Amino acid sequence: MKRLLALLLVLTVAFCAPAAAETARRPLASGDTGDAVVELQKRLQSLGLSTGEADGIYGKQTAAGVTEAQRLLAAAGYDVAQTGEADADTLKLLFDPEAEATLRTLRLGSRGDRVRQLQSRLIDLKPVSYTHLRAHETGRNLVCRLLLEKKKKKQKAQMTNYRGEKNQEINKT
Repeated sequence: MKRLLALLLVLTVAFCAPAAAETARRPLASGDTGDAVVELQKRLQSLGLSTGEADGIYGKQTAAGVTEAQRLLAAAGYDVAQTGEADADTLKLLFDPEAEATLRTLRLGSRGDRVRQLQSRLIDLKPVSYTHLRAHETGRNLVCRLLLEKKKKKQKAQMTNYRGEKNQEINKT
């Protein structure tokens, strides 16, 4: 009798657990509220796709985070439409460990610990010094500014070289 009850309990847990997980991840869209939205918002925050508060209200920031996740997934070859709504496919991929690397891609506007870690690593590698980093600059602006400065230095060196050659020609005559 005890074995039968134990077997029945194991089968109940085995069949009910996947169903519970599926119902916890029902499709979500703008205007939805509740614990499922909080879970989604926390996941978006952990992936660096949302900086908003996990308030349980599916609003503009949540939709923007979901849209960005869908864009990254689509760019990586996943069959996902960029709707801003967390449909079943999007939710499955958002919580899929294999798709996580795709979703953790840093991009313009990224913030948080991962950005600070990358900045520290770049400084350790010494491609730029602290004097190059400005608090208000994004990575893209920094790269553009440094490339422009390098181009100006090269042009200045070429001009100086040109003037030097002209002076030598004048001195020879």
